[in-house]
Amino acid sequence: MESRFLISSNEHKPLALATLTSPPKEKPLLLEIYNYEPGVTSNALSIQQKICLIDIDHDIAMEAVIVNRGGDRLLVQPGQQLGPEARKNLRVRTSFESLIFPITGSWQGQHTFISHDLSSGGIALRTDAPLECGEKLELIIPVMEPPLLVKATVLRPLPGKLPDQQKLYAAQFYDLTYDEDALIRKSVFAIQLTPH
Repeated sequence: MESRFLISSNEHKPLALATLTSPPKEKPLLLEIYNYEPGVTSNALSIQQKICLIDIDHDIAMEAVIVNRGGDRLLVQPGQQLGPEARKNLRVRTSFESLIFPITGSWQGQHTFISHDLSSGGIALRTDAPLECGEKLELIIPVMEPPLLVKATVLRPLPGKLPDQQKLYAAQFYDLTYDEDALIRKSVFAIQLTPH
């Protein structure tokens, strides 16, 4: 089975997907890039650029430096392995509608929200619910089967012009079990693997 890598910038912005075409233990690694935006990705994947490689199938992340590039092929020198934060911080744009429920806060009942982006560490969402920093809530993430009910803390409002009374917020997941964390991470990878 081929090894698949997600290539991201040091700021955890997904840049491209790639498959390993050299033998697994051979260094530097030869990668074939696919599923990327030619103009944007080409600039971000220049020689001597530091990147983050996430082995999707083995859930391993590492630093790497691009040694050479030719067309859709990258030669990269792997560096130190990164901890779970590299995978947790990987954030993908996605838009789905779902529900939030208050645990603390001044509002009651349920409100709808639309996701802006998702990582295994948290979510950016837009809603007309009157959310406050530090407030705890529950939300349904429907991008896996069955949908997952998770707890989150509202971190801060985010800038952006939105329709009606909606505002954009950053929220961080908490009290996730190992299985819940793994499910969200796999969903993030699946969203990134879906052709744009």
